[in-house]
Amino acid sequence: MHKANIFLVFCLSYLGGIFFASFFISDYFYSAIVFLILGLSTVGLFYKKPLIIYGLGFLSFSFGIFLFGLHLSKIFDAPILDFDNAKITIVGKVVRNSEGFDKKKIIVEVTNVDNQEGNWGKVLISSDKYSIIEECDKIEAFGMLKKPKNFSSFDYRGYLAKENISAILYYPDIKVIGKEDSNFFLFAINEIKSKISDSIDADFIPSQAQVVQAMVLGESEKMSVDFKQELSKSGISHAIAISGSHFILIASFLFSFFLLLGFWKKQSLVFVLLLIFCYMFLIFFPASSVRAGIMIGFVYLAKIVDRQAQDWRMLVLAAFLMCLHNPLVLKYDLGFQLSFLAVAGLIFLSSLINDFFLKLFKGKMNYLRELFATTFAAQIFVLPILFLTSQSFSFFSILANILIIPIMPICLGLGFIYCFLFFIPFVHSFVAFLLYPFILVLISIAKIFSATPFIYFTFSFELAIIFYALIGIFIYRKRKKYAL
Repeated sequence: MHKANIFLVFCLSYLGGIFFASFFISDYFYSAIVFLILGLSTVGLFYKKPLIIYGLGFLSFSFGIFLFGLHLSKIFDAPILDFDNAKITIVGKVVRNSEGFDKKKIIVEVTNVDNQEGNWGKVLISSDKYSIIEECDKIEAFGMLKKPKNFSSFDYRGYLAKENISAILYYPDIKVIGKEDSNFFLFAINEIKSKISDSIDADFIPSQAQVVQAMVLGESEKMSVDFKQELSKSGISHAIAISGSHFILIASFLFSFFLLLGFWKKQSLVFVLLLIFCYMFLIFFPASSVRAGIMIGFVYLAKIVDRQAQDWRMLVLAAFLMCLHNPLVLKYDLGFQLSFLAVAGLIFLSSLINDFFLKLFKGKMNYLRELFATTFAAQIFVLPILFLTSQSFSFFSILANILIIPIMPICLGLGFIYCFLFFIPFVHSFVAFLLYPFILVLISIAKIFSATPFIYFTFSFELAIIFYALIGIFIYRKRKKYAL
């Protein structure tokens, strides 16, 4: 077997181990030992034979299970949880500070708990939105420490664990006691992002500004609770949150734009990668954008070096590297899941949909055809995981998702342009004017379908597996037919 294929088996086995640990077992270390023994036994029996690959696969599978359990136990059994339900004083550095619609969420790297120095990990602080706290501030906070609690069907504790957050302080007394060294470059980028956000506030009415800020800057925390509920009820929450499908649409928009300008394919791909990387800087590297950008970047790099047939291998490699860094993202990070599935849709399904549109439009509207094909492919791949997250779906929510397909590329494309032209007087206002009706349509769809009496159906994990199995069979048969 070729070395590249051996490495691919290793990557897939590792991801399989994490997937198995995430959804099917609870005793991670015992299961890891079982597969470790199985792997070592296979390696010992089939040394210097092709079947040794399966032994290495079992070892990698075991490593995935072990690493997932190790990361999870590190957060769930963190020493700071010994102070659960106790009033304590913490000292630490603010590593992230996001202002929401009605409160601030502050993530603190704790270095001192009740005068006990140490590496205590990260704590999430919910604070009043008017508190003057900035990133890199050294703060002292006094309040009741709480272990995160899951609510409804949402594993909130796991969601925080993927960010290495072990505990929460709700509305403590906070005072700034110093300033840690900050990265001037990141500070400058944060200032630019803040100015873009202020410009959006000036160019749009509040109900639309919150949508644009969430869609192009990742500031979903600025949306009102009522509008978030409307998005959730209508089944189009994913249209707002930055994820892989957003990056796919932006990249496809830019790629087609550069081709229209007369650039060669490889030149266009390079320009797209550079702009996507600049955009990630511009929105200050939210985790969802980093993961989506990495996956898109790997796939586009494969195209640049004429290895398009290996796109899916590059996607696997990107997922492997991200799960190697943090094994918890596969289960607890919806952004990672959406990014992976959206890029998979781009790789496996968009060409088939594009061929269908080619016959339907008889070679006309090439730009829109490719853009819509990309959008449809991404939507088809991400919808099951969205329904699974909400544990229900309705036919009206499917209709709502179909209706937003034509406007999503335009919203994201114009929003992307706005981010880079916000500093030019009148020009940014003109782009905002063009964007206005499409955002209005998006909001209207959310309001109309959230008010529609839905008939919900339960959407289980098994249904999601069946859906992806069916779509996989469909793609395999179509590609096999074209290959003949």
